[in-house]
Amino acid sequence: MSGVVGQVSVVDGKGGRVDVDADVLNPVRIGARLTLDDTRESARRLWKTGKFDDITIDTEPSSDGRIAVVFRVALRRLIGEVFTNNTETDALHLSTGVVYDPVAIVSAGMAFAHSFAQQGYPDFALSLTSDFSDDTHRTVDVCIRFDRGSKVTLEAIDVRGSAYVGPLSALLAREDTANVRGNVIDEAVLERDPLVMSAWLYDHGLLEHKIQQSLERQSDVVTVVFQVTDGPVYRYGSFDVRGDLLAPKPDYMKLVTEKRGDVFNRTATLKIIADIKALNGTLGHSDTDVEPNVEMDAAKHTVALVFTVRAPHVHP
Repeated sequence: MSGVVGQVSVVDGKGGRVDVDADVLNPVRIGARLTLDDTRESARRLWKTGKFDDITIDTEPSSDGRIAVVFRVALRRLIGEVFTNNTETDALHLSTGVVYDPVAIVSAGMAFAHSFAQQGYPDFALSLTSDFSDDTHRTVDVCIRFDRGSKVTLEAIDVRGSAYVGPLSALLAREDTANVRGNVIDEAVLERDPLVMSAWLYDHGLLEHKIQQSLERQSDVVTVVFQVTDGPVYRYGSFDVRGDLLAPKPDYMKLVTEKRGDVFNRTATLKIIADIKALNGTLGHSDTDVEPNVEMDAAKHTVALVFTVRAPHVHP
């Protein structure tokens, strides 16, 4: 409907007038011509206030030929009172008069619980309940209760099952200085520990190893257990260098310092890759990429190692 705006109002589901700032409805103005774009913009601004769950728009002609624009809104409920057994729940940012958003409250509660778990309280329990404050159902009281439980610390990191328990345990003692006896477990650092052990095992030819992590808890202390299955030791069976070879192939093969029958070593393989890139760099192709392809013979426990060299600027 087009025409000149004669009246603008915002009402709730019961027809009661809802006060909003004038700037919110500004696109639809009394005395101005009504357009669809202005109506949509006013509705968008109403929605952005965060006070309403739903907005519909009615237009009605008046006796003077002008148009009455009515924005019908469903008001969002507000928090009435907040009851808690601990002042630390202030971190949930719940207070009287704030919009009651159950999803946001649950999300904040989960973050709150996670924070305490990181501080060494895995038994932390949080309960959130709510109820309408009055018969109008416009406000909601929220009750928050929590029990942090006992603080749990690390007793030890225990490596089991491997023939290399000693070296792996010593490695973790050097690399993971955060997770020591008496400390709260640092999950971020603990996630690196299997990677550190895997790198060591790969350097000793154990290409099929497996690492499983578990926790053993006794009262208020916990032991982190890494159960390691070594698997067979793999050795080099053959080597090859292919692709964009800018020098005679023997020059590349000289960079392969490992010998057939040697135990596979991931670090040595990475050094060969770096040396091949460096050689091509001296020949004007510092953009060389080297892709190692490891073909495992599970029956013989050997590895055929092929380095594929790609120098992008060699090709048109």
